[in-house]
Amino acid sequence: MVLTLATPLTPLAWAADDLNSIRFGDQALAYSSGSIQRSTPQDGFVNVITGDNQTTGDHMILGSRDVLYLRLKNPGDVVPGDLFTIYRRAYKVFHPITGQYLGYLINRLAVVQVRQNDKTLTTVEVVRAYAAVSPGDPVMKFVLPTEEGTAPDQNSGSDVEGRVVEFQSNMGLMNMVAQRNVVYLDRGREDGIRAGDRMDIVRSGG
Repeated sequence: MVLTLATPLTPLAWAADDLNSIRFGDQALAYSSGSIQRSTPQDGFVNVITGDNQTTGDHMILGSRDVLYLRLKNPGDVVPGDLFTIYRRAYKVFHPITGQYLGYLINRLAVVQVRQNDKTLTTVEVVRAYAAVSPGDPVMKFVLPTEEGTAPDQNSGSDVEGRVVEFQSNMGLMNMVAQRNVVYLDRGREDGIRAGDRMDIVRSGG
């Protein structure tokens, strides 16, 4: 499966049932693997886990229905039921050929839902978990990936050529990839590439 260099996400309205689309399979893999972004919204961060009756110890691996606290920038704008994504900026990515700075590789760790909102801390419950969460991890308002479509005035992605610029950041040091591994390209929606497109990866030279 190939993931492309994405443009910044834009907020959309989603029903609760839409969460099922990123629960299993390729869509969950694509969502959790994130994208390379020059800027990412940050609405707060995961607060230190205190070990009281709402959080169990200092564990970092979270599953569905686990509860933790967020410290949000604008808690007054939040109501119970709102969804947030916990993510992590893995590292900066530079183009392997040109050396151009492309942005940060962003991995999504979990989706959480607001249960209670106080003046300083917001209590949330994990509804989708993909990886370990740590105190200090940033959060942003939840949005599903935008509908991947090519506008009528855009060229088809069939003739697009690009390069692999990075591998999965959550798989350790990787020199080779195989089926179901994720790679990131220097092409995306603005180049006419859509979700579901298939591409050939070739190596030039000897």
